[in-house]
Amino acid sequence: MGPVLTIEPPGTFYTNLTAADVPQIVEETLIKGRVINKLLYKEPTGRKTVQHAGGTILPNGLTQHFGYKEEDRGQWDEERDVEYVTGCSIAIPMRIFEEFGLYDDRYFPT
Repeated sequence: MGPVLTIEPPGTFYTNLTAADVPQIVEETLIKGRVINKLLYKEPTGRKTVQHAGGTILPNGLTQHFGYKEEDRGQWDEERDVEYVTGCSIAIPMRIFEEFGLYDDRYFPT
């Protein structure tokens, strides 16, 4: 599992860290409150792959993930605008809900 780091709150558990990861953890997680998905603990699979790096909505309404199942060589590390993101969980700062309100009831359960 290599060097590990747990950040409380919110319970972020990073694994297989190197000294080179520290500046990104400080900037993205501690300062900006963002999770760095590729550093999160994952069940071993033999190689690191990208789950997705956002996506685009095609003219016919279908969607396309960026980077889906690609070997992770850092090609998706730069921040950029995307049309959507997916995931089984998402960390949204409370200030967003305070500014815009909670989810629309028409989308329950979300």
